[in-house]
Amino acid sequence: MPETSLVDKAIVDAINREANNEAHFACLLLPHVFQELFGIDKLRLLFNWNGAARKQVLDASRKAYIENMTKFFYPDARSMSGWTAVVLRINERLRRKEKKNQQGTERLLEEGLGQLSFFNM
Repeated sequence: MPETSLVDKAIVDAINREANNEAHFACLLLPHVFQELFGIDKLRLLFNWNGAARKQVLDASRKAYIENMTKFFYPDARSMSGWTAVVLRINERLRRKEKKNQQGTERLLEEGLGQLSFFNM
């Protein structure tokens, strides 16, 4: 795994285990790398990968991190057509609505992690 990390290695490993393919991996990694876009304000709707369609382009260094991690775990994404498919899915992820059960899952995950904290003992 590449040395420089924007996201904790344990989280990246968990995302890799959960992902079904390279596009799914990149979409699961996206909210961890661009946390500010996935808040209540829904800033993600103002962005896409390349800045097309009158939207703002995502930060280049964090885009490079997502690309490098995706290509590290999924060699098929190294081809031009493979990476283009990933970018299309990332753009779709940025513009689609949040699923109701996804918010509940995140809340349960946070509660579960809080219960496992060593500070709660």
